[in-house]
Amino acid sequence: MNSSPFFRYRYPARFVRLMVGLVLFGLSSALNLRSLLGNSPWNAFHEGISIMTGVSIGRVAQLVGALIIFIDIVFKEPIGFGTIANMLVIGGTMDLILETGLLPESASLPVRILMLAGSIVCVAFGSWLYMSAGMGAGPRDSLMVGLAKRFPKLSVGTIRNAMELSVLVVGWLMGGLVGFGTVAFSLLAGPTMQWVFRTFHYDVRTTHAESFVDTFGVWSGRIDPARWSAGEETAE
Repeated sequence: MNSSPFFRYRYPARFVRLMVGLVLFGLSSALNLRSLLGNSPWNAFHEGISIMTGVSIGRVAQLVGALIIFIDIVFKEPIGFGTIANMLVIGGTMDLILETGLLPESASLPVRILMLAGSIVCVAFGSWLYMSAGMGAGPRDSLMVGLAKRFPKLSVGTIRNAMELSVLVVGWLMGGLVGFGTVAFSLLAGPTMQWVFRTFHYDVRTTHAESFVDTFGVWSGRIDPARWSAGEETAE
């Protein structure tokens, strides 16, 4: 049994990396919200909708993720295990932490600053684990790629910035908390992520984000993952 593709290509370990990474994403969002110093753009958006609707912020994150996945499918972007797990696990982890009191609010500014710093560190390590698992791009990353294909004159960075600025403004208008923490998260999350990647010698370009078609193709023996390292196209 251990010679089957499922074990030969380390899928059990990759699923563990995927889930741990997503839980860290959820913890990062919970820390960001509990810091009360200003939310990341997507957290501001989710919190704004939560305030307007009364739906828990984790459930809002899940519903927004589901809507984005639908758009990704319309754009014909590949969907994988990681894409669906991203939508489910992050929001579920947020609600678990926030609603059960595992992470209480604090009036201490130093503690809140530490929460903000912890949020940035968690999203960096979560990104490394999630991306290195190679189980599919996140819904928002897939949307970014889909938009980049439809607006080829715009850089991916410009599209990403436009997406995050848009959700930040809408979230703020709906009551999402925007402040110092928003700026700190936006400026420091990227460099912290790059530091984690360098520390663990991880190059995102070496990982192929598998779609469901890719993954089931490997499990059935129809696809050799070596083709991706050779730069070949994904399965149709």
